[in-house]
Amino acid sequence: MREHSWKKTTIWRFAEGFKGLTGFKVLGAWRFLPALLLAVWVITAHPGASRGQGQPGVPGQQGQPGQPGAPGAAPAPGQQFGAAPEQAPQAMPFDFKNMKVRLHIIALDQFAFKHHPFYQITGDGGYKKGQPAASSSFNLSRSTTSEEGLGEKIIHSLPTFGLEGVIGTGLPFPKGFAITVDWAPFNLIDVNAGAEGSAVTPLEMDMYMLFGGFKFFAFDPTQPGLNYYLGVSPGRLEGRLLYPDMWVGAEYYEQEVVSFNQSKPLGTIRLGLDSKGKNFGFRYELISVQGKEVKLSKPYPGQSNTKLDFSGTIIRLSFFYEFN
Repeated sequence: MREHSWKKTTIWRFAEGFKGLTGFKVLGAWRFLPALLLAVWVITAHPGASRGQGQPGVPGQQGQPGQPGAPGAAPAPGQQFGAAPEQAPQAMPFDFKNMKVRLHIIALDQFAFKHHPFYQITGDGGYKKGQPAASSSFNLSRSTTSEEGLGEKIIHSLPTFGLEGVIGTGLPFPKGFAITVDWAPFNLIDVNAGAEGSAVTPLEMDMYMLFGGFKFFAFDPTQPGLNYYLGVSPGRLEGRLLYPDMWVGAEYYEQEVVSFNQSKPLGTIRLGLDSKGKNFGFRYELISVQGKEVKLSKPYPGQSNTKLDFSGTIIRLSFFYEFN
């Protein structure tokens, strides 16, 4: 009896394609599927009164069939006695004419690396527990722009921001959908390195991330209230490092700027919580980053490693304004 190879199935091909696009393995997460389906059912079947749901058994409220009027009440103009009330036309799913645009102002981006890049570059154990990279829309610090051309300086000087187009789907789930683009520059300087009594050589890094993708919401994101979403956003990562003047053994190295970039599309999975009013809103988001193919243009003096792993987690706090 010939053995069937599951690797030839459509599911396997889809999983491999998804991994190539985002850097994430799909098949290894199958055991989380029952819990995920249960959470989806709870959210969609019991969305709560905060989203405008009526209470069971109360006539005339949204979400439950009610009576068109009290007994003996006059019919609405143009309506005959005994006729059913007219129903408002339902919106078509994914009606992009109703898409609303959001501008995100980032209060804080904190990138905690799985393996600190300065440790990978230098091999210095003092960087093993190095501090995370940080960014915000109000921080324009850059360390390596002196070596850039005018066009690069203009682009790299842009603050952190996000643009998002959101729409209600009219579907049971997901009830909302978004197309998103994010620009996130990070500046990293270890404040303890180079200090008096410290043996760790100071490094400075500017890292630029551009990613865009999709989000799927539990509720209609165009309506006020709390909301939850899951998203996927492939992207690009690049940057520059500033090597300081240093002695390595008997050889002296002058200050130098070297570049790095992700050779494959950067993979991110995003999980977030929104709180929205009429136009203004607040977001808390976790962004899991898979960046295992970062290439360094030149190794650190005395080292040979040019392949870096920038995988980690970004914690983001942001405010947004939704244009009507």
